[in-house]
Amino acid sequence: MTYVKDRNEAKQLVEEAKRLINRAIIYLKTHGKLNQEIIQAKKELTPGKIYELLPKTNSKMCREQRCFAFAAKLLNGEKNIARLPTAKLKRI
Repeated sequence: MTYVKDRNEAKQLVEEAKRLINRAIIYLKTHGKLNQEIIQAKKELTPGKIYELLPKTNSKMCREQRCFAFAAKLLNGEKNIARLPTAKLKRI
């Protein structure tokens, strides 16, 4: 359970929850329901697994200092694979 410090923070949390729910509804309407195999694969995906598919050259083509940092940000949705054309991430 998460405790909130005041009414304003509670309102912010509710608004964020609404945004997430609306994004999920829009996704379902445009893409359809994900199959369980894809959901399970995403649950098991880690920065380490992504890192194993990267070239590990620390070339900074992705604008990160290290390939592992890029892998973590890719998993979090902060980066896009288009930034790194040499990666073998088509399998993910």
